[in-house]
Amino acid sequence: MTRLKIPPVLRFATVGLANSTIDFSVFSALHLALGLAIVPANILSYAVAASFSYLANSRWTFAGRKKERDIWDFVRFQLVNLIGLALATTVLVVLAAYIPVLVAKLCAIGASFAWSFSILNLVVWPKRTPR
Repeated sequence: MTRLKIPPVLRFATVGLANSTIDFSVFSALHLALGLAIVPANILSYAVAASFSYLANSRWTFAGRKKERDIWDFVRFQLVNLIGLALATTVLVVLAAYIPVLVAKLCAIGASFAWSFSILNLVVWPKRTPR
């Protein structure tokens, strides 16, 4: 039986959809239900989603790229996510001044997705070179 080969960008998008759902849900609960301000709510929701993202991406999206994972993969992943968090928070805060906060959050998730895939693909889990 032939196994379906899913390109990394589609696997990343699948994980990203789950990740975005987690991020959006946690943000909504913290901000709308609990009344937490948008910046701390965004930081907490992003952290929860980033933890899921690391596990799913390292084990599925980019699983064949490296034989072993090490602490530096995790450190690089977190650095990429810190920059992604800064980008997402900036987009969220700026846009929330002009459009509904949940629409701004969706835009922030989109900006973070584009940044994260590009850098994770090149830096954290680069393609293995054939030997």
